[in-house]
Amino acid sequence: MRIDNLTYESKDYTCNVYLVRGDWNSVGDVNTLIDVGTDIAIIPRIKAKLAGVGQKKIDQILLTHGDYDHIQVLPDIKAIFNPVIYGSNHLTQIDKALEDGQKIKTGNKMFEIIHPDIHGIDSLCFLCRQESIIFTGDAPIHRCHEKGHYTDKFLNVLEMLTREDIKEIYPGHGPPILNDANEMIMESFIKARKAKKS
Repeated sequence: MRIDNLTYESKDYTCNVYLVRGDWNSVGDVNTLIDVGTDIAIIPRIKAKLAGVGQKKIDQILLTHGDYDHIQVLPDIKAIFNPVIYGSNHLTQIDKALEDGQKIKTGNKMFEIIHPDIHGIDSLCFLCRQESIIFTGDAPIHRCHEKGHYTDKFLNVLEMLTREDIKEIYPGHGPPILNDANEMIMESFIKARKAKKS
């Protein structure tokens, strides 16, 4: 699976926009954007990427949540690439709702939908066990602190993630976590649990 951050050089305030494709541009791959951000410059970047013979540049969009910095250019992307838009059933801009625990093909792998119950009721994370990675949007999976406010559901999600072999975290803002992801999640869980008890 290949992951490109299309906004890593953006001069606008935007979220990270990840393009996820299969390793070999195979016929069955599902070219996917995770979030779309605010920077219209992602459009030529998408057009410049190889999609595979007879494939659409973007088959689908997975939205982590509905904050403007994650969805602002959605109308432009939809008009040009006509992808299927997935997200929480609390979002009006989607074509299809994603449910907690549901699985969806992304690139050439299967991803599980996780509702972390934090950063709004529409927040979703996308976990790929085959690749040991997670896309978190603005959910603070790897950066909880002892003075935060966390629900029981979020603590359960964090505890579940401590049992996974997560090697990489792709957040909505900032660089990806490519080292020590498991340790960061465990530390985050410990801090969130301590905050809940205090």
